[in-house]
Amino acid sequence: ENTLAAFRKAVEVKAPWVELDVVLTRDGRAVCFHDNRLDRLTPEKGLITEWEWEPLSKLPVMPGAFGGQYPEARIPLLVDVLK
Repeated sequence: ENTLAAFRKAVEVKAPWVELDVVLTRDGRAVCFHDNRLDRLTPEKGLITEWEWEPLSKLPVMPGAFGGQYPEARIPLLVDVLK
């Protein structure tokens, strides 16, 4: 779901390609997130474009998924994914 853990795993298994989704926040930051809305993957609701980066960066992505293995999963900035 466009988390840094997912991208790291793709590199680890030498995936031939990865797909990512980019959405701009209200303050113009490019983030990677599968949906345009927060509702399905975070405890919050609304469009990514309605949020500024600072509060958005604190939201957990898929909390409790995979047996809670990724409690640090957050919405990453595109620049961090590309690093």
